[in-house]
Amino acid sequence: MAKRVARTAEPTRNYKMLGTAQKAPLFYLDYQGPDQDPVPFADPDTGENYTRFDGLRFEGVGIYEEGDHLKLNAFFSDPALDDDEGLMLTGGLVTYWSQGLLCGLLALADSGDIEAEFDLDTWRGTRGRQPLFVNLYQGRRKLKQQALYNALEMAKGDKAATIEVLRGAVKELQLKADGVQVAQVADVTDADDFDGSDF
Repeated sequence: MAKRVARTAEPTRNYKMLGTAQKAPLFYLDYQGPDQDPVPFADPDTGENYTRFDGLRFEGVGIYEEGDHLKLNAFFSDPALDDDEGLMLTGGLVTYWSQGLLCGLLALADSGDIEAEFDLDTWRGTRGRQPLFVNLYQGRRKLKQQALYNALEMAKGDKAATIEVLRGAVKELQLKADGVQVAQVADVTDADDFDGSDF
């Protein structure tokens, strides 16, 4: 377990921390501790990357800032983990991965049941840096808040404007979550490890 997290509504507990990988063919890096190098989050027998998480429930979201580095930290319960463990996914704030995640989580909040189960699917683009993308699903229904998507399209190409839109989205999600958002998070990732920006 890589993190101890201070939360506003529940006691501190352990979170398994996965960060988005900067370079293909990796998807996520497993941060097993502050003094250990991250390892690919993959099947130990086949080496195949894990790209999908089923049956997640949202617990909280926040932005970690250190200098020019901005990361989106999202917290979930995961049926694949022990009951006393949670899942933390982290990636650069100004990435397609973070944008897709926030679009999906806000759509979940808009549905009226922010604690409902959903599945998270990750894939890589095929051009350029092959950035990571993510979609959230409930059954076959894709979750995407159109208002945030439209705002990001308007801000595309302007990093400062994109950051402002994403900060607003995180704040909106925290308000809608009301009581489950994360208060503060210490960081153990290396800026060279994760996908920091798609711009």
